[in-house]
Amino acid sequence: MRRWAAVAVLVVVAVLGCSRPRTVIMVEDKDPEMDAAIAQARAEVPVFVKALQAPEANDRFFSVKAAIREGEDVEHFWIDDVAYDGTAFIAGAAEQGDEAEDA
Repeated sequence: MRRWAAVAVLVVVAVLGCSRPRTVIMVEDKDPEMDAAIAQARAEVPVFVKALQAPEANDRFFSVKAAIREGEDVEHFWIDDVAYDGTAFIAGAAEQGDEAEDA
């Protein structure tokens, strides 16, 4: 259960599409809209894993959003080339960070 909680933190949005422009958006720590989106994404982790493991014809690109912490700074990254090994997501970073320098 604890592992699922960690995995769920990683998943904010599953993207089934192509490239996206890099845009930095600052969000307050307790933003109700963001909290609702995170809760929905966590609830849909099993749906995402199922689609990832058995994609349909038009499902070509999968990404997850991960929170990387460095001290007090938190930055969220899109993670591409996602795979799931049965216990955890495996992926490569899709973008460079602005705040978390060592990410």
